[in-house]
Amino acid sequence: MNSKSINFLEKIEKRGFVLGLENIEKTIDLLDINNLKVVHVAGTNGKGSVCNYMDSVLKEAGYKVGLYTSPSLVRFNERIKINDKEIADEDIDRILEEIERLTEENNIPITLFEAETALASKYFSEQKCDIVIFEVGMGGRLDATNYLKKPLVCMITSISMDHTDFLGDTIEKIAGEKAGIIKEGVNVFSYMQAQGASEVLKNKAKEKNAPIEFLIKDDVKNIEFNESYTKFDFKDRKNIKLSLIGDYQPFNASLAILGLDYLKEKNFNITEENLYNGLKKARNRGRLEVIKNEDSSKTIIIDGGHNKEGAQSLVSSLKNLYGDRKFTFVYGSLRDKDYQSIIDLVGPISKNFLTVRPDNLRALSSIDLKNAILNKGYNATAFGSTKLALKSALSSDDDIIVVFGSLYLIREVYEYLNI
Repeated sequence: MNSKSINFLEKIEKRGFVLGLENIEKTIDLLDINNLKVVHVAGTNGKGSVCNYMDSVLKEAGYKVGLYTSPSLVRFNERIKINDKEIADEDIDRILEEIERLTEENNIPITLFEAETALASKYFSEQKCDIVIFEVGMGGRLDATNYLKKPLVCMITSISMDHTDFLGDTIEKIAGEKAGIIKEGVNVFSYMQAQGASEVLKNKAKEKNAPIEFLIKDDVKNIEFNESYTKFDFKDRKNIKLSLIGDYQPFNASLAILGLDYLKEKNFNITEENLYNGLKKARNRGRLEVIKNEDSSKTIIIDGGHNKEGAQSLVSSLKNLYGDRKFTFVYGSLRDKDYQSIIDLVGPISKNFLTVRPDNLRALSSIDLKNAILNKGYNATAFGSTKLALKSALSSDDDIIVVFGSLYLIREVYEYLNI
């Protein structure tokens, strides 16, 4: 990006995070964006995986697919892609210049995420994508991506307690915000939810005359996984293989399959070969990602799980992979996350915690996190940077290092490992 784009983004970032649709709707109208054919994906955990599964299968079927996700792991461009190709800097600069001009001329106090969403929408429209996959940033009802009036289909992944300051302090309130993406007459496919959340989704779908189908847990069977792949059966489909690993990935992939089967009913030509190959090729970096460090002969596992449900999945997957062993964890958290509960879940399988501060204004200090861990009776050492913590971990006797707690840690890990 050029300096003008960076200055514009830095300026509007100071406006903070504002939930609401008025500014994004005005901006989209001014940008003269053609109607996009959109898969809209909300939820607490699993959004990125479901988006990438659907993206990969649709690409395999020969479609031009736009993908908009957040946050970025290494650089901004990776959040806006068409068939795996990131948006170019010159396209970012050109479209942001138009957004800046239009919003200032019309006195629209656009926020950072709204500008990013408008940028993605304009780019996908210009490039005439056959279909676009939009990942909700936070919540759903008032999220900037919810300017969409008539998506092709709505997907809702696992709902759990997160962003409670914005979305509410009960699972029902949070589900109500996620349910805000449900539109009149648009089919909805949902992960199996806690009872309170599922009732909220059912009621919203009924209000909107929107057919809703929940993933049935017992339809997902024969799950196997190791450090290289995951394999499972779903309904009549056998031996589905994924490159993404973890005992939760078959459920994310099965939810994606429900959405893809519906798209077939809407005249998208997706063969079984496309489905199997696309699911196997799908990638989602930073989610139980296994990296073999050739310099040290160590295994590094990176997982961006940052809430209680994510920690439960991480612990379950580590136990399935490695049995009853204990691990050295490089751990960083944002202040507004339930890190106390996460420590309770991860602590019993820990040998040691190396605490760090993620690169985010909302980050918890490594010292405060260390003290919280020590207060619960587990070993912990605070580090001034993620790189120093990794250097220490890689010089230890442990052959497996687990980095987790925030997606904002991942860029530093990649930089340190030069990958």
